Amino acid sequence: MMIDGGIKYHNAKLVADWGVDVAVVGSGLINNKGTISENLESITSAMET
Repeated sequence: MMIDGGIKYHNAKLVADWGVDVAVVGSGLINNKGTISENLESITSAMET
């Protein structure tokens, strides 16, 4: 299953729990809250908890 858009650190765990195989992330990575690397780490960490 794939989901496209709206993936941010605050809902990443929910998306992972749905069993999504592929998540397309845009503004969750590219924003003024951190670098792309920092935002990616935040999202992936949230998915693993």
